[in-house]
Amino acid sequence: MLFANTCIDNFLNNPQAVIKVAESCEYTNDGVSPGKRSEPLHKVNYNLYNHVNVKILSSLYPNESETIQYKSYSVFQKIPAGIDYDGWVHTDKRSILTAIIFLSESDAGTSIYEPKDSFYTPGDDSIKREFFKNPNSFSKEQKEEYHKTRESWVSDYNETISYKGRYNRMICFDGHNYHNAHVHKGLEDRLTLITFFDEITIKDKNIKYPLPTIRGS
Repeated sequence: MLFANTCIDNFLNNPQAVIKVAESCEYTNDGVSPGKRSEPLHKVNYNLYNHVNVKILSSLYPNESETIQYKSYSVFQKIPAGIDYDGWVHTDKRSILTAIIFLSESDAGTSIYEPKDSFYTPGDDSIKREFFKNPNSFSKEQKEEYHKTRESWVSDYNETISYKGRYNRMICFDGHNYHNAHVHKGLEDRLTLITFFDEITIKDKNIKYPLPTIRGS
């Protein structure tokens, strides 16, 4: 692990302007994520993409906003109301840092977990991926099996941190943390802006990561 968990409220100075960009996007089902996602933000609005990502990283490296460099993937995500989509515990294995900005009034947030058994985590999530592709195609019996499988999956973990969803709240955490999105039960779509950082560097400096630095002192 390289990064500690961070939670900042009132994160964006003008969240409505960001929501306006989100509303201009087309959304598609990628078959591996709950709900639908937009095109990558750097293709939609590069200036917004860079502004938000530098702002996120400045919360970790406040003196390096002019020299911080990164590789990342940012997308808007909409999860429809009334569909029991999420709750699956997972990691973002290719991401050294994952950031989520909540842009709706839904209190469905994100939790951090740890495995109950250090030598075992469940591996077969094929039913999840089938459900994510087309939840409306599932029969009543298939939905019951889906919920049963998910409950069994989550039961292999202990929840250690729970962040409620809150309008204009940003959370970020090491992508290797086990985590899940809370099941969205609101009346409107749950809108978030999610960023996966693959690489973070500082120009002309050797970057220091928070957790190794703290634990080595």
